[in-house]
Amino acid sequence: MHSVLGARYDKRGDYHGYVKGERLDALHAVERDVLHAGKQAAGCLCGDHNAGLHIAGIDRWGLEASTVLCEKCGLVRVSPRWEDETYINIYKNYFWALQSGTSTITKERFDLSVRRAEASVEYLKSFTELAGKRILELGCSYGAALSRLKETGAELVGYDWDAQIIELGRGYGDVDLRLGGADHALAAGEKPYDLVIMRHVLEHVLDPVAELSKIRQLLGKDGVLFIEVPGFLNQQEYSPDPLAIFNAFHVYGFCLETLICLMESQGFMLLNGDERITSIWRPCDVQHPMAWESASRAARVLEFMKQMEARRMKESGFTSKLRAALSNFISRSGS
Repeated sequence: MHSVLGARYDKRGDYHGYVKGERLDALHAVERDVLHAGKQAAGCLCGDHNAGLHIAGIDRWGLEASTVLCEKCGLVRVSPRWEDETYINIYKNYFWALQSGTSTITKERFDLSVRRAEASVEYLKSFTELAGKRILELGCSYGAALSRLKETGAELVGYDWDAQIIELGRGYGDVDLRLGGADHALAAGEKPYDLVIMRHVLEHVLDPVAELSKIRQLLGKDGVLFIEVPGFLNQQEYSPDPLAIFNAFHVYGFCLETLICLMESQGFMLLNGDERITSIWRPCDVQHPMAWESASRAARVLEFMKQMEARRMKESGFTSKLRAALSNFISRSGS
């Protein structure tokens, strides 16, 4: 099977240029310890069980990861993929160094993350009152965003799967951080939350339907859910190289419309959102879900990817010509 974007997207062992140093060491550790784990095909959330249009056979790390586009609805997914236990093992032991490029977390790094959370916090403040509220973050890492919320006087709780990261966050941010996920938050049996935060988490969840059901149980009557995921139609903001879009650990790639399809099907109403994707949702009883099936949406996602690859090739060609011209000039000047 060949990628519709070209041979580059199926070249085993290739990876984006920023994979080096400790990030490369983490990649090699995943390859050594995890790649033997079995994978299973995954159908689309829209209910379609066709294989999907093959758009990449590797991800940004160079890992073998088949990414497909559902031609019925436009949702991007990794299929086949590992089981949940394998992903949790990666998040516990390898993911931080792979994602951040370092296994060392200094106070300076933590403080930088707190500052970077400012935009998300200001967005939340513009839509909901935070003072004195109960706030839960799932996939909180070392709690930088929660630390940024301490000034609101809210009651803050965070869950993550990486025990080392959690322990460091407790020391740096003095926030109630706990090991686990939504199941553990439910098992704690505490009062419902006014706000649940999922920053760059939902794209990692193998069963978003089950996860959203748990979140509805965690939210109070007037509670809201904040979701931030990398918008598939906004990836040029992160990198001009389309290869950076693909990630074996991002099992779903949402555009705003496919996220709306998922959320509305599970009883959540969009209060505000954009293609970036930054969004606020409220549970609702009355549902008028957006139709999953949309060939035009799927075509739009595919065309976006092709345009990004065409632009990359054009810019790459220009850069190569410029380098050749400079080399020729230097050679002539030195003779």
